[in-house]
Amino acid sequence: MFSMPRHISLSIVALAATLGLSSLVGVSSSQAAPVVSTATARNLPPLTFQNLALRSFSNVPISGRHVSTLLPPTHVDEFNVVGLTWTGEMADSTQLQVKIREAGKWTSWNTLTFTSEHGPDGDTREAAKVLNGTDPLLALASDAISVRAITNSSALPKDMHLVITGSQPTSEDQMMMNAVNQAATFPSYADSPQGARVLRPNIVTRAQWMGSYASTYETSAYRDEDPEMGTGIIAGFVHHTVTTNSYAKSGGRDAAYQMRSLFLFFVRGRHYKDMGYSFLVDKYGTIYEGRSGCPVPNGTNADIIAACDGPTMPAIGAHTAGMNRNTFAISAIGGYHLVRPHSAMVNSIAKLMAWRIAPYGLDPQVKTVIPMYSDPKRYSQFKNGQFAYKYTISGHRDVGRTVCPGKYLYPYMSSIRSKIAALLVPTIKHASVNPLALLPTDTSPVHIAADVPAHSTWSVSVISVSTEVELERYSGVTQETAGTISEDWNHLDTSDPQVTDKLLDAGAYRIVISETVNGQEQPAVTSLVYVGTVPDAVTNIINSPLFDDTHPTSRVSKATWVSWDAVTNSTPVTYKYWLWSASTNKWSAWQWTRTETQVGLRGLKLNNRYKIQVLATNAHGDSEPLEYEFSVTQ
Repeated sequence: MFSMPRHISLSIVALAATLGLSSLVGVSSSQAAPVVSTATARNLPPLTFQNLALRSFSNVPISGRHVSTLLPPTHVDEFNVVGLTWTGEMADSTQLQVKIREAGKWTSWNTLTFTSEHGPDGDTREAAKVLNGTDPLLALASDAISVRAITNSSALPKDMHLVITGSQPTSEDQMMMNAVNQAATFPSYADSPQGARVLRPNIVTRAQWMGSYASTYETSAYRDEDPEMGTGIIAGFVHHTVTTNSYAKSGGRDAAYQMRSLFLFFVRGRHYKDMGYSFLVDKYGTIYEGRSGCPVPNGTNADIIAACDGPTMPAIGAHTAGMNRNTFAISAIGGYHLVRPHSAMVNSIAKLMAWRIAPYGLDPQVKTVIPMYSDPKRYSQFKNGQFAYKYTISGHRDVGRTVCPGKYLYPYMSSIRSKIAALLVPTIKHASVNPLALLPTDTSPVHIAADVPAHSTWSVSVISVSTEVELERYSGVTQETAGTISEDWNHLDTSDPQVTDKLLDAGAYRIVISETVNGQEQPAVTSLVYVGTVPDAVTNIINSPLFDDTHPTSRVSKATWVSWDAVTNSTPVTYKYWLWSASTNKWSAWQWTRTETQVGLRGLKLNNRYKIQVLATNAHGDSEPLEYEFSVTQ
């Protein structure tokens, strides 16, 4: 169990600072900053929660504004998430700033953003409990902090507190990250009513980023016991966390402990029922499950928990004040008012949103009606009971009084909508033909598979490339949901009905998967299967040196041509070669001539000896190389 944090007074710190006793004041957990932590049976590093009461230690007028020191440089237990909370209203003109000792070095002042637009709907029980506060600042491992406020009048709200949370990477994190996605348990795709089948993106689940800490934190003491649900999804919003962009890529290991710290900040520091956002995406494109859509395990609901696919549930979040019901939100981890997003992040946002809206048949490129349920503090652009007419997929700034998701991410919204729309087109997806190369004596079938949309009429044709004659045809119809094509082509010669077991001759065969969806023909998918053998070795290599002897130099000024006879036992065939020089005693890299049976060698030295090896290759493999030695002389 966790003990409740004590709200502390830092008067002793103020006195020390006033007397000039130390520029860095130590705050021990027993004296001033109680650390709430839990270590599991596996002796994992504890999660830490520190809550420091703030007050104005000094007030210095600068350029018509007041700079108030709320906390002098102070040593604390290691943390990686920081934010402030308070009671009452904070003037919009106030700047709240922290300076932290991160990885052994002090940073410059970081301005914390604060807005209740990132929060629950005003008429909910959750809203009544949530503390006013800043968005969290995500940092590297830090162990000291200073806080100041810059105001117009030096007036600040009551009960200001510094909330800092910490989690460390564990040996368990990497193991959990290696098992990303629940595809083995839950469907690996989502079908739209229009017939599209959208692949479920890899999602780092709560179970993965929480790990063994779940026994403590996935409980009613920390999050909503039975999450409140909407009736479906009508829209999605893109946010950013306004945190640091300086986090590392490590297979998700770093983000796992950062997610734990963020969770603790929201539920203990700001008194949310859970994470505010539905999902979070880091700059490398890794997706993390945010607010849970599943009930808390209580010892009697194991079957319910096992069957609950949280990311698909319409859990009501706390992300877009007044518009959380029947919407979802993805937050980009970082501050995109400062930097441009990586393409990997943009692509992951699009893939996740396409998968999330597919079952509801939503069009990301049209505007829809989004109700404003409750926003008594008017953080939204819309009044209670009004309707916003916005794109199905919008940025937070489209409905709120905010610049979120940042001036550098927001311009990507049109591209994100286009990418989502492309993923929602009811086309043939995940087509595969295997194997693509067969020996003439191989009796194993060629397996043809693909996902085809709902309401489609599909066909698979096998066509001889040499004669353009259709040799085999399969067809079918899908109904209300998308379906999967699974056919085996035995590559038998059916030209003589009296012979039923003769295999087709060597050659190339085209596999064409076609479909018509709701009467509209969609692009076909084509693959080539080659029946043949490994090509014979090339023969009869000759060279024909050509050079300009009117200006003799140390290098041949024109090409020395090397040619060989074409291989005819197996088609199609391409050729490659490499060259050895006596002057360097080294072989070059392999070079391709494609289907040409000759190559012009340039830049060769006069009076030097060379070797060339040429081989033929196709889908079945490489021939033995043939070596030819020659010299370049005048």
